[in-house]
Amino acid sequence: MKYFLALLGAVLFGLPGALLAHTGAETRQADPDPRAAAAVVYPGQALAVEEDPFRVDQAAWLRFMMARETRAPMVGPAPPATADVAAARARADAAGWHTADGPPDMYDFEATKGDVRLLVYRDFTNVVKQDAWWVTALTVLGGLAGAALGAWLTLAAWRSSRRRTPRSRTVIRETAVVGAALLLPLLAQTGLKLFSVTEPDLPYSAQLLIELARWPAVLGLLLLAAAVLTLRYAPVRNAAR
Repeated sequence: MKYFLALLGAVLFGLPGALLAHTGAETRQADPDPRAAAAVVYPGQALAVEEDPFRVDQAAWLRFMMARETRAPMVGPAPPATADVAAARARADAAGWHTADGPPDMYDFEATKGDVRLLVYRDFTNVVKQDAWWVTALTVLGGLAGAALGAWLTLAAWRSSRRRTPRSRTVIRETAVVGAALLLPLLAQTGLKLFSVTEPDLPYSAQLLIELARWPAVLGLLLLAAAVLTLRYAPVRNAAR
């Protein structure tokens, strides 16, 4: 039982730890120059850049809770013109970019070089920042540190709960289980973000649950906090005798 709890604690703390480390390191990595990056697609052309083409007119806290992030500048010719996709891909290959076909009914191809990835459509190109090696390394270290802390805290809580009365242990256990269950969609959302999976191949209901994962997570955190308080103030077994 204690090994299962240690694993559960490692997951509950490890994924958020990795996400926090990734977010902090990512903000320190310089953003690519959209015009310079997209020049291989539109050589010699004047380019217009729209920094946040998919901005939603909502409050910042609501965009955060809905997990809708927009960080891919849109670059296109000025005045607008349709790109020769085949010629653009040939130029990217010749310039040392690694190219691959885009998903059906989406962008025509993608090109990756260093910490820059281009998503090339016929009318525009999105410039996406790729993680540098040190961002990935810090993400892994943050995840390992969080997992170690989570395993230790979970085992410490388990040992402390064994000294409580049976009724207190039941309340603590059931409250913690419900709280952890409400965090599962958030953990899935975090894992998808860390692995850069923006459109998982899941039923729409599951995708919607993951997108809204931060709402039930608030209640889950409150329940886990209640479990910790119950663990702290519940009567010990000896006092019950």
